[in-house]
Amino acid sequence: MDAPRKMAAFGELCDLVSEMKNLQSLLESLVSQVAAAMTDAYGAVVECSVVMQRSRLPAAIAGSDDRVINLGQVEHPMDAGPWLHAIRTGLPVILADSSDSRWPDLGRELADSGFTGLLVLPLQLGPHVSGTLNFFTARIGAINDGLILDAMGYADGGSKALRMALRIAEAELKSQDLSAALESRTAIDLARGIIMAQNSCTAAEAFDFLRSASNNRNQKLHDIALAMTSRFAQSPGLTHFEA
Repeated sequence: MDAPRKMAAFGELCDLVSEMKNLQSLLESLVSQVAAAMTDAYGAVVECSVVMQRSRLPAAIAGSDDRVINLGQVEHPMDAGPWLHAIRTGLPVILADSSDSRWPDLGRELADSGFTGLLVLPLQLGPHVSGTLNFFTARIGAINDGLILDAMGYADGGSKALRMALRIAEAELKSQDLSAALESRTAIDLARGIIMAQNSCTAAEAFDFLRSASNNRNQKLHDIALAMTSRFAQSPGLTHFEA
């Protein structure tokens, strides 16, 4: 892939990140765009899929065609097959035809789905995240040096775009957690103030009262506080943040 094409492709991937609704939608947009670009460049259908695994989360799979999504599930993508091999070695894996003896089950699935070749490229996504970008071809001999080089360019750009998206998603999650924690703390503080005013007790004694009620009723402390403050305000315990 020449420099101008590479820069244009990366710019398009950055646009996908800026417009993403969530990570799954980004993965779906990514494979659709890459598949269309590769098909246009080579005059033969090239389908694309991406598999991404984050710690303690199920594998995320997206594909430009339902067939390639199903093929990603023949074996658990991160536990076996060319996906794991590519991730462990950091090198591309090429199945030039469906008779490759290394993964015979996958080879049969490829042939049954109408594909003759598969190219698996590892993505560089940072610690605790692994993934591959995968290219499927139906034309015999389509996986040549030119296609591999272009696919590696998309894998490099895709890695950068996904790393950016992962950071954004992580920051948004932390922001949501912080907002929820502040709202919960506000409700608890309001309830504690009510108890202090009604019982002429200290802040520590009021908190002990709330904690005891939470344990006795088997309810969250925040829920107990909201129930109490709801008697005094229409929308209790909510903190308003500026956009």
